[in-house]
Amino acid sequence: MPGAGRLVNQMVQSVTNPKDQKQKEREQRKQKQQEQQQREEEQQSEQQQEQLEQAAAVAAADAEAAAGELLEGAADAAAAAVPEAVAAAATSQQLQQQQVSEWTEEEVAPKTVQQRYNDTVHFLTNTGTGKGISIAAGLFLGATFVIALYRTYQKYSSPRAQRKRMIDKNKLLVEELSAYLPDRRSELSAGVVRKLRGATGFSAVEVFRKYLWFLLRERKFDAAAVQDMVLLKGVLGLSDEQVAEALQERAARIYDKYGTLMLNVDGFTAEGVERKATCRALFSKLLYLTEHEPLVAQGSEAFKTTDLRMIFGATDEDVEKLRIVSLYDMDIEAMESLMKGSSAADSAAQGEQGSQPSGQPDKPSS
Repeated sequence: MPGAGRLVNQMVQSVTNPKDQKQKEREQRKQKQQEQQQREEEQQSEQQQEQLEQAAAVAAADAEAAAGELLEGAADAAAAAVPEAVAAAATSQQLQQQQVSEWTEEEVAPKTVQQRYNDTVHFLTNTGTGKGISIAAGLFLGATFVIALYRTYQKYSSPRAQRKRMIDKNKLLVEELSAYLPDRRSELSAGVVRKLRGATGFSAVEVFRKYLWFLLRERKFDAAAVQDMVLLKGVLGLSDEQVAEALQERAARIYDKYGTLMLNVDGFTAEGVERKATCRALFSKLLYLTEHEPLVAQGSEAFKTTDLRMIFGATDEDVEKLRIVSLYDMDIEAMESLMKGSSAADSAAQGEQGSQPSGQPDKPSS
């Protein structure tokens, strides 16, 4: 029978090869132990993985709660979430290193900077905690940028900043023109003035008016000064009407600052006498410029708009007394002595007898 034959063969082999049978049994027991140890390691790994997932879920819930409170304290939420995220990442890394060391006996090389960067990016983009940190940091940086931008705009558009920019542009205009006038008058061209207008943003009439104000206050009023104004009119391409407009506007501003033209200053304070003397000097210079034919043609419609008597409330007698006949220094000194002579002496004497206090307006006492 075949079954009996196999049984006999097995009995013969067991009798003839007892060592082989024992070796097989030992290998089988060792294999079972290895399988059992592997199952235990897999169970331990699964438990650790479950712990990691639970920790990540808890951290994600915390991050979502922190993101809900970002409007009340984005900076605090970010500062509180960062240590937890770092600790979770460190714990995860330690567990992974421990598992690798248990499963293999090979030495693990330290991570490079690029690997750490990739791990951080992966954590911030693929985990709940990382997304919460990213949202918090983005809101915080966005709010900071908007606040800084708003404060910069407020500072730039404040009246003080605007006035400072205007003063700087006026200073630039005067300095650039003074580099040519009067010594290098022949080098001043329309191209130079056009570049200056582009740098300051002033129109042609504004350039003329602003340099006119500088000339009236700071420069010696002589033939060279008048020639410079005529040249400036030409390079700016201004018409008689535009020059008359600039002269009229400057006269109106002088009136607003110094008041009505007065030759008799009896009863004025010392400050009032000085203000009226300045007003008379500026009136005389403006009167000469408005009556200068190369600037404004006499008898034209533009000339009629520059009637300084209407602006300053002056009489024909006042105009005749303050009109500059020639531009020689002697005539100017005589005019200034006429303006400041007896009136200043009379006002000073009356001030000693009990005139108005210096804080009062510069009007005649009643």
